Amino acid sequence: TQSTWGDSFKLCMRNAIITGSVMSLRAVLIFLGKVVIFLIPLIVGIFWISSNNWGIENPILAYVALFLIAYTVSSGFMTVWTAGTDGMIQMYCVDEELFGGSKYAPQLLQEARADILASEKN
Repeated sequence: TQSTWGDSFKLCMRNAIITGSVMSLRAVLIFLGKVVIFLIPLIVGIFWISSNNWGIENPILAYVALFLIAYTVSSGFMTVWTAGTDGMIQMYCVDEELFGGSKYAPQLLQEARADILASEKN
């Protein structure tokens, strides 16, 4: 029997236009998501550590720990988000192949797909 990852790869290759356009947009969103999720707790933590007088003469170690924790949380969150978007893209492609069109996709997504395919033909 065939493996699941092989089926998934073939599904993505058969729908390369859709997956390629979504993957390029997804890369930008992953970067922006990591930056936002990373910076907000980092900035809040720096102000929190700086404003409280805990007798810390050199808070560099605290800042480094805060940096590492914020980066780990943002990377983990975006990894989960990426897995979810991969699954949704594949389910959309399965919907396309099984029903000859987007039977279960929202109207806005169907219109975007039609625009992408029309621009690729030109």
